[in-house]
Amino acid sequence: MRVLRTGSVGQVLFGLGLLVAVAAGQNPDEKEVEPESPLRQLLEQHCTSCHGGESPKGGLDLGSALAQATPDATLWLRAERRVADGTMPPPRLSKLEPDERERLRAHLEAAGFKALPKRPVLRRLSRDQWARSVRAMLGVAVDVSGLPPESTAYGSDTVGDVMSVSPLWLESLHDLASEIVARTLLDASAQARLMAPLGGSEPKSIEEHTRWLAPFLRQAFRRPASEAELAARAELAQREGVGAALLATLLAPALWWRLDEAAEVGEEQPRPLSAHALAARLSFFLASAAPDRALSALADDGAILRPEVLEAEARRLLAAPSADAFVRDFGGAWLRHREAATKAADFRRFPEIWDQGLRDSMVEETHHFLAAIVREDRSVLQLLDSKTTFVNERLAKHYGLSGIEGGHLREVNWPDDRRGGLTGMASILFVTSFPLRTSPTLRGAWILDALLGDPPPPPPENVGTLPADDRELKTETLRQRLELHRKSEACAACHARIDPLGFALEHFDAMGKFRERDEDRPIDAQGTLPDGTPLDGASSLRHALLARSDDFVRNLSRRLFLAATGRLVRPEDEPLITSMLTSARSSHYRFSSLILPLITSPPFLHTAP
Repeated sequence: MRVLRTGSVGQVLFGLGLLVAVAAGQNPDEKEVEPESPLRQLLEQHCTSCHGGESPKGGLDLGSALAQATPDATLWLRAERRVADGTMPPPRLSKLEPDERERLRAHLEAAGFKALPKRPVLRRLSRDQWARSVRAMLGVAVDVSGLPPESTAYGSDTVGDVMSVSPLWLESLHDLASEIVARTLLDASAQARLMAPLGGSEPKSIEEHTRWLAPFLRQAFRRPASEAELAARAELAQREGVGAALLATLLAPALWWRLDEAAEVGEEQPRPLSAHALAARLSFFLASAAPDRALSALADDGAILRPEVLEAEARRLLAAPSADAFVRDFGGAWLRHREAATKAADFRRFPEIWDQGLRDSMVEETHHFLAAIVREDRSVLQLLDSKTTFVNERLAKHYGLSGIEGGHLREVNWPDDRRGGLTGMASILFVTSFPLRTSPTLRGAWILDALLGDPPPPPPENVGTLPADDRELKTETLRQRLELHRKSEACAACHARIDPLGFALEHFDAMGKFRERDEDRPIDAQGTLPDGTPLDGASSLRHALLARSDDFVRNLSRRLFLAATGRLVRPEDEPLITSMLTSARSSHYRFSSLILPLITSPPFLHTAP
């Protein structure tokens, strides 16, 4: 086979990539949003006396925010959360009746959602999804570590609005794709696989190039290629060699971009997805890869459009080995446990940081745990509290468990109630600590964000910081210093929500080991939540989280919605989130009870203008 010539091909494809990237970032017909007058009235009655004027508390001037030409959606949605959880307005300053609090909350939510940009969601494949697709097409290993990492937003790395394309990304992709093509052309088995439609022989005519390209493009584009697409690549292969056609395909917008599920610019109403677009959306959601042969066949004959077939395929994908990729991609971005493999800690205080096997085992424990819930359709509430986990010999030693031998992870019972669920896992405890000490604030913020879907806002400027090393606190404990920190009005409301959750986990050090004392001081794991719930240790924290299981399931439903559609939940999607919660309640909170209502809903089955 002739070696490819990439100069002109690369330039053309770079132009195509940049054109698509620009189109993805367009925001047509975005209009300025003014908050409704009822919101202004409610804010003036209950909020702007503190958050307004020349010296607004916490630096938050709601009067100025109301006057902005382009409203800040994040500000209004965060304000809605504070009103909903009762921390704002402060109870000591304002006695809002429940119905009036709900009116204020609803107006804030409406203002926030109205301010979110409305534009067609155009998603590209993540670098891992592209790697899996190429591996399935060519049968060669693909290492995408040289590509820029994906941007994460809202606990997901498949959000359409942030999946940007930079010149560096395009250049890195071009180099990687060229390397993959070269390796494919030097691999006899890969060539035989590619030319299977020709009996393994080398193509010589346009017709022969068309014959091997048709199934290859079908797999690459996740749909049958058009006559024009086939003809163009067959002519390219005849003129410049098979490698040129391969490279053009690996860089093609039809492979990289999920064009078939995107709304057209200016399209006002959602449009039903085609059979091939629906199959691809389902597969990228639940297998984090392009459709396999079985799903592709159901798309070809249109059967996937039938609800019962769609549900059956969803169950099949969730139980298949391919669900492992979904768990790694979705769970890794949501829970952040994968950061434990590379996170730093002070080796003098925590010498086990040198043990890469331990850190990898931490990551795999959380992965195996979530994978078991997905594959075996267990209750998602086990993420909050569980009697079991997955350990190998190294991790068992870290946890103080005996009788576990070997490097493979297996499910074991916890011997007591010290640990259980995500909050007792070393990966989570490690990534929510500082290199030299634990951080009740980081741990509490992670619980609010990842588990309850209620992230605290960034701290105000000039509020001071705590020492990176708790041993620098000669006469005070970390708790005492935090109590002083909380006396600032700018900090008090948020820390009242965050710190009790984090302090409940203080029995675990920065690497997740259990401890009764820190140096010469006994551990104090007590705290009180804003609603008056007392906490004392990890077990009480798990019970408090289970008491908020509806908040957890709603949060998980929203994150699944985001992963499935590539966009945030909008007000019109709230009935779907409620139906997912209702489905979960009636099915013992099985994982599938969240997935099936989602994949048969209008937002999943239609484009999103």
